[in-house]
Amino acid sequence: MAQSRTVPKVIGLISLSILLITSLLLLSVYHEEILHAVLPIAKRLSRHQFSFLIPLGLIAASSVPPLAGQDPISIVVGAVWGLNVGFWTVVWGIFLGESIAFLGYRYFLEEKAQEFRSRHQEHYGTFVKILEEGSYPLIWLIRLSFLPTHFTTVFFSTIPHVSYVGWSIAFWFSCFKYLVPVYAGVCLAANTSTTANVIGIVLSGIITIGTFILLVHKYRRIKEHHTPTPRPVSRSTELNALESQQSELDQDQNEITSDYDRAAREREHLLSS
Repeated sequence: MAQSRTVPKVIGLISLSILLITSLLLLSVYHEEILHAVLPIAKRLSRHQFSFLIPLGLIAASSVPPLAGQDPISIVVGAVWGLNVGFWTVVWGIFLGESIAFLGYRYFLEEKAQEFRSRHQEHYGTFVKILEEGSYPLIWLIRLSFLPTHFTTVFFSTIPHVSYVGWSIAFWFSCFKYLVPVYAGVCLAANTSTTANVIGIVLSGIITIGTFILLVHKYRRIKEHHTPTPRPVSRSTELNALESQQSELDQDQNEITSDYDRAAREREHLLSS
């Protein structure tokens, strides 16, 4: 039965992966054609005051899972609004979108977070232990890597050890990585080429590989020498447990009161007789 449920999920993941890879390949091959088709519309919008709020909203929306598409929008923003305004538009858009995802999953989508923890119970506690040992520098490294940040943000939000303030600090110390797609748009608009983007991509690749090796090493070490951290429960589960304990206490108290009343009646009966 479990296997029959797993097969559709595997097929869905494979189909989604093929779709994403195909989209990325088409984007890499036809990026100039796509850019030239979108640029006239974007340039007309850029003439209006506060026009940068439109791409900011689009980027914020694309930063909330399961949506995606930050990089193509960032390239267009760089081509139309330039490096300075474009960079800050992209950064603030991503920050707002991922903040919504972080706070939403932590405070308003607890059942979804609990479902995620239950589904990955075998490995979840170990990764929580890794993050507790590595703390925020490790979160910073993960944000600098090629790992999709709007998905890792949701994972971080399910860990009580990671605060929103700490996550925000890690975000702002890693936000310079978004210069790469914005600057790529600037270069495409100017029909120039530069090695800066290549260097940025190579550095991100090195950081990704290094972070992956570090995570695997820590994962194996903790699996061998430590008991995985118990998965945290949601607030609703804690409240249900407290209510259950309270009802048990009330029941015990009622039984004690009933026994006391029975004993008092028997005593009165004996005295009267």
